[in-house]
Amino acid sequence: MDPRALHALAELGARVRLEELLVEQALIVKAFPSLDTALPRRPAGGQGLRAPGPGQDRIGELLDAQTVRQRPTKTAAERAAISLRMKRYWRKRRAEG
Repeated sequence: MDPRALHALAELGARVRLEELLVEQALIVKAFPSLDTALPRRPAGGQGLRAPGPGQDRIGELLDAQTVRQRPTKTAAERAAISLRMKRYWRKRRAEG
């Protein structure tokens, strides 16, 4: 693959991942507003920083549209089965090693 094309694809992937991280950061701050003051602020005038990339201005839209995934809760029987399985697993590991 052409190095320039590879670099362009890598940059695109990095841009998408950065947008995901910004959305995740915004979700965390929304859940824990006190953390907003703990975040480092950008220098005045954006010295040394690039202009926001595409999509960064629509984080609010993404937050409103995004649903929080939750795992289904396990029944007591399921938790007991997992517990038993893990106990067997660790007993076997201790015996081997």
